[in-house]
Amino acid sequence: IRQWRGDAAEVERPAGAAGTDALPGDVEGVYARAGVPWAPRGTPLNSLETLRLLPGGQDLDLQALSRVATVWGAGPVNLHTASPEVLEIVLAVAGEPGEDAARARLLERLAQARREGRVATALTPEALSGMIGSGGRVEASAAETALMTRLVQQRRVGVTSRVFEGTAVGQSAPHAVSGRRQTVRIAFAWDRALGQVVYWREE
Repeated sequence: IRQWRGDAAEVERPAGAAGTDALPGDVEGVYARAGVPWAPRGTPLNSLETLRLLPGGQDLDLQALSRVATVWGAGPVNLHTASPEVLEIVLAVAGEPGEDAARARLLERLAQARREGRVATALTPEALSGMIGSGGRVEASAAETALMTRLVQQRRVGVTSRVFEGTAVGQSAPHAVSGRRQTVRIAFAWDRALGQVVYWREE
């Protein structure tokens, strides 16, 4: 990935190569030995599908990967929109030994809050407690409160997103001769700060 983006000063040896030193400047050679008939573009990835162009990327399960990864941004995870798998990872990273039960309870309470349409409008432990507290009917435990405080302090979570990804399926206009319509699947990404579509793909 670093080679593709152009931010790697050195490249790692291919699997099975002797030694542990890097091979400076041999990025194209790595691609050639992997049987990939192109060189890195030196630009950021604009979709997970770009990983298919990397050596070894053809075998990736992109559908599974899309549940836990994105190419848009490196900021906090949005509590309101992140997949359960991502939330579980974030809570595990922020957690400490002995907090397994608290993490499981917090994950379930976040899921329930989302199902019921409850949101946090500010990134504070108090706002998160209100979100998961079922309108004040449930009090967060001390362990859950400590975990939420750590999430806020470490800025691992947020309550807004800059880029939104989505998919849509529709039909094209009738063909001028045959009158047939084609089913079209669209994948897109919208950057709220820029106010424009930053990725668009039709199939």
